[in-house]
Amino acid sequence: MTTADIPRYTLVDGEVTGRQDYGLIVRAADNRPGFVDSADIADEPVPQEEWPSTGTRLRGVVLGVTRDGRLRLSLRPRDVTLVESVPDPAGALRTWHALRRGDPDTVRAFQGSVEARALLRWALAHPAGSPDRELGERLLTRPPPGDQPPASPLR
Repeated sequence: MTTADIPRYTLVDGEVTGRQDYGLIVRAADNRPGFVDSADIADEPVPQEEWPSTGTRLRGVVLGVTRDGRLRLSLRPRDVTLVESVPDPAGALRTWHALRRGDPDTVRAFQGSVEARALLRWALAHPAGSPDRELGERLLTRPPPGDQPPASPLR
């Protein structure tokens, strides 16, 4: 099984079938085995006692497929919401990574894009101080490069 069988950022439904110290063992609705790393269970770290229990139905985002065919999933609400909100999650995340480079044309194009709102919500759901959260905050508080705010009528 490869990522060609199930593309990255595909939404899958499934069920928790077990718990390990490293995360959750899951089975997708199509019977594929998978797992969720403890870091991908929630937007913020949660203790094991708050992880979903065996039998819990879930919706996750495919992050990849291991060599032995297991799905690697994220249950983070910010990831699921982003994938549900944009027509091309991989393209949206490529745009986000390009924004990190700070190219003025990329920033201007982003601000008028259909995925801007969803990506900003995703970024602001990251923990305070994270690079994605900081970039989202900068994009919301600064005008696009080269644009000047309108002159104040009081000056």
